[in-house]
Amino acid sequence: MNLLDISTVIIGGGISMSDSILFDSALDTIKQRALPTIASRAELRKAHFTKDAGIIGAALLGKKVYNKM
Repeated sequence: MNLLDISTVIIGGGISMSDSILFDSALDTIKQRALPTIASRAELRKAHFTKDAGIIGAALLGKKVYNKM
């Protein structure tokens, strides 16, 4: 986060289905370790497609490749 000046992290896949305790703990760690300007605006979000993100991405990639043929 410090190197790229990222303020928002989006969590996807199975881990995004975890309790808010995981997200709260991760956000606390970010706020402790990130530079103050980044930590003050840091946020974690769940991906829209949570556990199906990988298969949806693979399907869209397959569609894109197929349409180029």
